[in-house]
Amino acid sequence: MYLNRAEKTAFQDSANDDYASLLRQEEMPANVWGVDFQTNLTLGESTGLTLGAAYKRASWDYDDIYTSGTRTVGATGKQQSVSPFANLNLRFPEKHVIITLGARYDWIKTSDGANWDSQGSAGKPAYDNNFDTGSEGSLSPEAGISWHLDDKTTIRASGGKGSVLPAYSNFTRSMSGVGEPITGKPIPTLTRKRSGPMTSESNGSSPTPCGAG
Repeated sequence: MYLNRAEKTAFQDSANDDYASLLRQEEMPANVWGVDFQTNLTLGESTGLTLGAAYKRASWDYDDIYTSGTRTVGATGKQQSVSPFANLNLRFPEKHVIITLGARYDWIKTSDGANWDSQGSAGKPAYDNNFDTGSEGSLSPEAGISWHLDDKTTIRASGGKGSVLPAYSNFTRSMSGVGEPITGKPIPTLTRKRSGPMTSESNGSSPTPCGAG
């Protein structure tokens, strides 16, 4: 289990008086907490099963505080994700071969999303967006084989599909610096990519499973 709390503050001076005075102050508090679970089961002399899951919940608030005038700029949002996974290792000692089959399912939900700018800038109009709750899921299968020719030589091959969870602040942040309002989807699309090769040591260990990440 973990808990991360960040209190970030940024300052921008005004160009109207050669940066001698403060133009705006950005407040960006964020809270992230989650828990990871994993267990390894032995199903026989040559079969091992890894089961686990990861849960994460995050909240984010953004306030742009201007020192003069009545302009208000900000954003807020919440995100939670659940990622169960399983990994099966099949060992064939007589042939010095290990086969690994794995799968991971990523589910993400965003809620309470909003962003606003009461004035707008750079020719862009003011905006006040409220985003509906949205969710998305993706299954990521993976398979690999490891052939240990001797103590110093191992041949490996693997393939699969992976998904990258988008940052929880991506879909709500007010781009006040360039005056570009965000009016897109209430939830970013999970980024899918092909996984790289699994890794293992030459001492007979199995390829790396689909883990909590």
